[in-house]
Amino acid sequence: MPVVSLVVFTRYPRSGQTKTRLIPLLGADGAALVQRLMTEQVVATARQFARLPGRRLKVCATGAAFRDLGLWLGFDLDYCDQGDGDLGQRLARAVSTALACGAASVIVVGADCPDLSLAYLERAEKALAAGVDLVLGPALDGGYYLIGMSKFDSSLFTDIPWGTAKVLSATLKVAGRAGWQVRQLPPLADIDRPEDLEIWRKEAVPRLSIVIPVLNEADNLPFTLKRLRLAQFRGIVEVIVVDGGSTDDSLLVAERAGCRVLSCAAGRGRQMNAGARAARGRYLLFLHADTLLPPDYLPLICCCLSRPGVAAGAFSLALADGRSSFRLLEKFISWRSRLLGWPYGDQAFFLERSRFEQVGGFWEEELLEDVELLRKIRREGRVVVLSSVVVTSARRWLQLGIFWTTLINQLVMSGYFLGLPPEYLARLYRAAPFCRRLNIFPGD
Repeated sequence: MPVVSLVVFTRYPRSGQTKTRLIPLLGADGAALVQRLMTEQVVATARQFARLPGRRLKVCATGAAFRDLGLWLGFDLDYCDQGDGDLGQRLARAVSTALACGAASVIVVGADCPDLSLAYLERAEKALAAGVDLVLGPALDGGYYLIGMSKFDSSLFTDIPWGTAKVLSATLKVAGRAGWQVRQLPPLADIDRPEDLEIWRKEAVPRLSIVIPVLNEADNLPFTLKRLRLAQFRGIVEVIVVDGGSTDDSLLVAERAGCRVLSCAAGRGRQMNAGARAARGRYLLFLHADTLLPPDYLPLICCCLSRPGVAAGAFSLALADGRSSFRLLEKFISWRSRLLGWPYGDQAFFLERSRFEQVGGFWEEELLEDVELLRKIRREGRVVVLSSVVVTSARRWLQLGIFWTTLINQLVMSGYFLGLPPEYLARLYRAAPFCRRLNIFPGD
């Protein structure tokens, strides 16, 4: 059977060293994130193509060791280094190597074209099998997103004005002089410049869905939403605010910020389940309305969940109060969440949506929905607590005091692990005299 070799050309998404033309708009981390997400999307398409017999897949990368590439994209892939030289020299090396290793034809694609689909790869393969010498996928910027051939000619990669709008036309001239039969695929857009991002954002499926349950959070919500940088990550991040019956302006605040707004009966677990059902992103992040994420939350989450064996993650916790007693509380929380592997909901859980659905989501009892989810998730893999911190309101501890708040929380947790019914724990929680002074039920 003739073998088709598909080669994906990419660069490791290292901050400040990739997608540099996007840095003025997105920042170094944001530009690297775009590179990461587009490469993952193209590699996912390439994996689909390579499932059938007679097709090989190789990722030809630069900027990282093979171990780092494996941690990112998976150790099941075949990696090679692009080597030195300009783009033409690196492409020539990849094509000639693939043909020398027994491939009847080779198709090379870049990682800059998120609209590349399985159908385009199959059309290129079919054209080469029918005897076409050269297949090109024109990019709207004058280059090409795909090149395929069944014989090697170094002149196709020599003296080409790489990085300009004349790449495609120069390549066609070389092929014409050689008398090659050429087939062109439909043009697609590369994502290289700030103006290209709009094309991607219109078509992209969100990578991350942030679910925020609220109940009368109009005062806190603007600060939480501002930290998400939704204008910068539009098309990559979606925010779903699930209201449990607010009587203030929480819904208006969320709508003005461009969030999707849902309503359901009050109950944090119930609200977060409703948001997760409406989510479209690959990853879910459950965020309290009084919690501020770190500025680089998006690459942190994507990197963490791409590690082998990681089932979920959370952030370290800092409390928005300057007193030394709260620094001691933070140390206790850090010890509990890191050494025991039990972060709580105010540390911003995140995990893959498919895994969340697999374990059945949150329970919808009045308390401990975060603990119950974590108990199920820990059976699936490791729960990682990142060193980066989220800053959450200290209001729960301020209303009663650190000692009594921590005590009642630990009593309820002990009852949970002893197997006491959740309705009993909820009655106990509400019945404690000092709990009547707290407003820490769903949406706090």
